[in-house]
Amino acid sequence: MNLQALKGGDYPGILFFQDRNLGTAIAPSIINGSRNSKLEGILYFPASNLTWSGSAGGAEGAYLAIIADTVNITGSATIASNFGSLQRWVEVAALMGIQ
Repeated sequence: MNLQALKGGDYPGILFFQDRNLGTAIAPSIINGSRNSKLEGILYFPASNLTWSGSAGGAEGAYLAIIADTVNITGSATIASNFGSLQRWVEVAALMGIQ
């Protein structure tokens, strides 16, 4: 699995987006992967739990930001981030009302 958020368009930097108005009675979001997995972008799950499991690796690209009601990390999952190019995504978060 190798997923990277778009750098342009209406939602630059957003890899996964969940409507914050869904409420809390929804199934958890789950990411399973391998040591070769790469996610780059903002994972936005404000109304649900996010489970990161297996041996899923974290972002080795520009950034990975996780916003969720609860984050559960299981197995040998690791998350690493390089926020050197984050300025544009801080601006995106401000536009979305995320502080």
